[in-house]
Amino acid sequence: MLNYDDYTIVSIYGARYRGIVQYCLLAGDVFRLNRLHWVMQSSLLCSLANKHRPCRRWPASTRSPSTPRPGLASVSRPASPAPRAGNR
Repeated sequence: MLNYDDYTIVSIYGARYRGIVQYCLLAGDVFRLNRLHWVMQSSLLCSLANKHRPCRRWPASTRSPSTPRPGLASVSRPASPAPRAGNR
């Protein structure tokens, strides 16, 4: 399904969802439709995210272990005071 365009993928999921909903309405299992909606929506989201995932063969950047990562700030913590014996 990854070879289809986004509109086709969404329409396939919609058709499958409508078919299952129609069956559940005939069978009387209407209480399961909320869970089905969540599962189908999550599956569609994962399918579209997998389709648009960039190629991960090459690393994003080549950095040495001593080089800090961009965007992360190094913050030093102040030393914690020693616990006092009388505070129990």
